[in-house]
Amino acid sequence: MQFDWWTLALQAVNFLVLVWLLSRFLYRPVRQVIEKRQALSQEAAEAAQRQADEAEAARRRYEDAQKALEAERRDLVEAVHKDMQAERRKLLEAAQAEAGQIRAEAREATEQARRAALSTLKSEIADLATGIAAGVLQDSAAARLGPGTMAAVRAYFEALPESELEALRRDATGASGEVAVVTATELSETDRKTWQNGLHGWLQSEARVTFVVAPEILGGVELRFPHAILSFTWARQIEEATARLVGDAHER
Repeated sequence: MQFDWWTLALQAVNFLVLVWLLSRFLYRPVRQVIEKRQALSQEAAEAAQRQADEAEAARRRYEDAQKALEAERRDLVEAVHKDMQAERRKLLEAAQAEAGQIRAEAREATEQARRAALSTLKSEIADLATGIAAGVLQDSAAARLGPGTMAAVRAYFEALPESELEALRRDATGASGEVAVVTATELSETDRKTWQNGLHGWLQSEARVTFVVAPEILGGVELRFPHAILSFTWARQIEEATARLVGDAHER
């Protein structure tokens, strides 16, 4: 068998031409299409990744917003709770203050009523005591002055400080000065003289002495100076005893 080199050469040339043609008109377009598709796939993958990243960012923003909204809700609830607690305290304090005011007013009203009742009782006791004393003295000799009354007056003057005694002396011996001896019954001339001498001696002055009858003093004597009154009367003693009695009741 004889080998034809020209045929082999032509076939080789045809093969090379075919390879060139395939590379020129088939391989390159296919490669370009593949590259374009790869580029498009890369772009699509990148776009999908971007969308995924954006979705993740949106999810995180949503979660952050939810957390912020939850924190705001908790703060709002806490603030409302604090406001409610403060308002409750205010209402409670106002109610307590009002209750305290009501109790204070009730105590004050009770105290005023008690004082009024005691004052009325005092007046009634005084009136009763005065009426009893007047009834007892009306038909007895108790209203008449006895030595005990003069002794009590003399003891009073003897115990009086010199300054006060001097003030009474000036009051009795001034331009319009006098001493009025007030008794529940009329004094005899002898008793008047005794009282006049007694006053002159106690005051150590010649003061003018007058005599007045006042049945309302019930008994004892009252010495009236122009600017002072010395009471040694039954009415005064009854009044003081009544005041002590009512005072004891008031303290209890």
